[in-house]
Amino acid sequence: MSSLKDLASLIMVPSMYKDGRLDTVKPLGNSILHPDATGNNDGTDGSTPAEGNFTFSRGSNLAATRVDVNGLIEKGRENLFLRSNEFNLTWNTYNTSRTSGAADFDGNNNAWTLAKTGSYGLINQYIANTGVYTFSIYVKAGSLDWVALTTSQAPYSAAYFDLANGVVGSLVNAIDSNIESVGGGWYRCSLTSNVTAAGNWRIYPADSDGGLTNANLGDIIIYKSQLEQGLVATDYIETGASTAQAGILEDMPRLDYSGGASCPSLLLEPQRSNLFTQSEYFNSVDWTKTAINVTDNAVTSPEGIANAAKLVETTANSVHQINQVHTLSGNDYSFSVFVKKAERRYVSLVFSDFARYLSQYTFDLEDGVLTDSFDYGGVTSTFVPEDYGNGWYRLTLSSSYASWSGAIIPRFYIENTATPSQPPANNYVGDGTSGVYLYGASLETGSYPTSYIPTYGSSVTRSSDSGVSDVDSLLTSNATYTWMVEFIVPEIGNGGGEITFKDAGGSSQLRIYCNQNNMVGLRVDDNSQNYYIPVSVGDTAKCLFQCTNGLVKGFYNGALVKTFTIDTGMDAQKIHLGPPVAAPEVKQVLLFNTALTDSECIALTTIA
Repeated sequence: MSSLKDLASLIMVPSMYKDGRLDTVKPLGNSILHPDATGNNDGTDGSTPAEGNFTFSRGSNLAATRVDVNGLIEKGRENLFLRSNEFNLTWNTYNTSRTSGAADFDGNNNAWTLAKTGSYGLINQYIANTGVYTFSIYVKAGSLDWVALTTSQAPYSAAYFDLANGVVGSLVNAIDSNIESVGGGWYRCSLTSNVTAAGNWRIYPADSDGGLTNANLGDIIIYKSQLEQGLVATDYIETGASTAQAGILEDMPRLDYSGGASCPSLLLEPQRSNLFTQSEYFNSVDWTKTAINVTDNAVTSPEGIANAAKLVETTANSVHQINQVHTLSGNDYSFSVFVKKAERRYVSLVFSDFARYLSQYTFDLEDGVLTDSFDYGGVTSTFVPEDYGNGWYRLTLSSSYASWSGAIIPRFYIENTATPSQPPANNYVGDGTSGVYLYGASLETGSYPTSYIPTYGSSVTRSSDSGVSDVDSLLTSNATYTWMVEFIVPEIGNGGGEITFKDAGGSSQLRIYCNQNNMVGLRVDDNSQNYYIPVSVGDTAKCLFQCTNGLVKGFYNGALVKTFTIDTGMDAQKIHLGPPVAAPEVKQVLLFNTALTDSECIALTTIA
C-alpha cells in the first residue's frame, strides 16, 4: 500500500489546515513541514502553498463547531473589543486618566493604571451587538480595592468585585459573574449579561461595593479586556484596530475527532439552522419552564468549560419540563441536547404541537439505554444517543409528521421513572433538589442532526462546507488517471451528497454519491451512467475511478463493481468536496497521474 501511495500525485489526509485552506500531504510544493510550529495548524511555514491544496469556504460567521483532538467541542470565538489592551485608543473616558507602563502578571510592563479623577469615573467601549455576552478584564488593586463592570443598555446589568479579598460583591441583572485569581494580586473579573440593545460596556474604578458616586480619588491596574459571545470568559484574544478570532473560523476546514477517533475526518455538512434562540442560556425567557429551576454555569460542559446548566425539579406535583415553541417550516425535525446525570437518571425528549403529543422517548443516563418510547399514529421517529464522555450524552429525537398543527414544541422532561405515562410525561412530586445537567440544545429542520450550532439570542444558520482543489497541473493527461476517496457514509439527506471531479468549466465528470436512498453511488456523467451499492450509515466507503480514454472502471471496498464505456475521455481538472446535502466525513483523497492496474485498485480500496 505504501508503495502505491508513493506513486500518487496528490494525497489529502485531513491533518494540515488553516482558515480557508486544507493542505495536501503530497505534493508539498515549496512548503516546509513544521507541524503546528507556526500556530496555524497548517503544517507549513507559510511559504508558497502546494499545488492541489483545497480552497475552503463555509460562510461569514462563527456558527460551525467540531470535536477536537481532546474530544471536546470547539467553537469559533471572537473578541469584539477593539484595542483590547490599548486603553488610550478607541476607549472613551469620563473622569478618569489612563497611564501605560504598569507591571503586568506576564512579567512585562504592558498593564495600565486607570485613575478615577471624579464621581462616576469610567472608561467604556460602544458595541452594537445584542444577545448573551461575557465581559472580562484582568484587574489588580491600586489605591482603590474595587472595580465595577457594567452595561449601559437595557436591561442595565452590573457586577462589583472586591480586589482586596477576591470575591464578587453586588450584582444587578447579571446572568453570572466570576472573579479568578491569576497570582500576584491579579484577578480576572467577568460579567455575563443578556443585552437586548446596543450600548456601552463600562469599567469603573470603585470606592466600595456599589460606590461609584463618591468623590474618593484613586486608581486600579487593568490589563487585557475581552467581550465575547457565551456564558463564560474563555482564553484571551488580543485585538488591535479590528476584532480578532480564534478557534473554528469562518472558512476553516473542520477536522473532526468525534467518537474518540485517533485520526480526524474532514467534516462536510449541509447548510443548517439551529431554530432555538438560546441554546445554552436555559434560564432565559426564551425557554418556558414548568416546575423547573435553572442554575447557569453549574458544571463543566462537553466544551471543557463551566457553561452547562443544572435543571432542578421544584416540589410541585407536576411535570418538570422546559420547552420552546416554533412555527412550522417542514415535516422533519431533529431535536438534540447534551445531558448528564446528576441526582436524576431518567429524561424524556418530546415533540408536540398545540393539538397533541406526537412522540416521547425516555433515556436512562446511568445505564445509557432507551427505556420507553411513544409515537402518535402517523409519526415516525428515530432516537439516537451519542456518548460524549465524562457522563455526557447527546440525545437526539428526529421525528417526521405530515400534519403538524400550527407549531412544533420540542420539550425536555426530568423523570422519576424509566417508564413515564404517555403522553404526556409523568406527573410527580419533586423534592426541590434533584435534577440533571444540560447543555447545547438544537432544533433543526431535517431528518437527522448535524454538528452543534450555538445560539445566544436568535436563530443561527451555519452555511454548507465546500472545498475545491485545482489538480490540472498534477495530471499529464486529463483523460488517464486514478482517483480515490475514502469517507464515512453519512445520514441520508434529500438526494444525498456528492464528491465530484469536474472540468475547468465546472461541469461534473465523475461523481460519488455519499448516500442516496441508503446507497453509495458511482456516476459517470458521459452517457449518464450510474451504479449503486447498498450501505448503512457509519460504514467506511472506499470509492475509486480508474480512467483511460475510452473506459472508466469503478471500484468499491476491494472489488471491481462496474465498467463504464464512455464516448470521450473524462476531462478532470478540479476535485470538489461539497457543498453536500448529506454530510460525509472524508478520511482521504488520492489522485494518480496514471491508470493503476486492476489489482492495484483492489489493493488500494480494500479495508484492512
